[in-house]
Amino acid sequence: MPVPNAVSTSLSIQSFTSSEPGAWSNSYLISGAIEAILFDVFMLRSDARQIADGIMKSGKTLRTVMISHAHPDHFMGLDVIRERFPEAQVVSAQNVVTDIKTDGPWMFSMLQNKLGPEGPTRLVIPGDLAEPVLMLEGVKLEVVEFGEGESKHIASVYIPELKALLSADLVYNQAHLYLQEKHLDSWLVRLDELEEFAKDRVTTIHPGHGKAAGLELIEQTRAYLHDFADAVKSGDAKTAEQRMLGKYANYHVKQFLTAFSIPAYFPPA
Repeated sequence: MPVPNAVSTSLSIQSFTSSEPGAWSNSYLISGAIEAILFDVFMLRSDARQIADGIMKSGKTLRTVMISHAHPDHFMGLDVIRERFPEAQVVSAQNVVTDIKTDGPWMFSMLQNKLGPEGPTRLVIPGDLAEPVLMLEGVKLEVVEFGEGESKHIASVYIPELKALLSADLVYNQAHLYLQEKHLDSWLVRLDELEEFAKDRVTTIHPGHGKAAGLELIEQTRAYLHDFADAVKSGDAKTAEQRMLGKYANYHVKQFLTAFSIPAYFPPA
């Protein structure tokens, strides 16, 4: 169900959260008086249909779908949104589009086989943004790109009048981080860049996983990365996993840690 997160005189943000098997991901609807932009789309078809139903219930006209990065829990359900809103333009930053063109086909094939009826029926590739700007009823939203971190590239959206940043997976809130790609050091650099960008500009971060909060999410994400780095120094997968599960016992998306991050750093012999 959509939940109001931020309201101003002209724009509002609603969040949608996927199921735990769908990675507890967030999608956001940025709305004006009559039109809206959707930021990210879930992986599972049933979760993506909830977004579509929420948009219909809002009464807004969906003009644009903006994709943040090339991880399937943030774009693979685009076919569902395209079916329901065929007139909406699907876009992203050029680097993210390139990532989806490169990695999307094998992800699509894998998830089609793995997820069955919950999997995608076709791969939708966004078009390139001509410039790093989205317009919504005359209001300019800034697309702010970040390099290698949780993923190869991330395109976030900054809404100046709300002092809000839709950060996607630059930061999480109360969820295990996805570290299969082993970008731990570069992710820490991106957090420094994010901190510098957010200073005096951002009061609310809307993360890729978890509830919206303040700039403390940057330090929370940084602390997890440092704790994970310390845990893997144990040299033992079981010990590292137990340390992280013990310290972050109430975190969501346990599968990110146990099925992806730990195996990446301790591959089977």
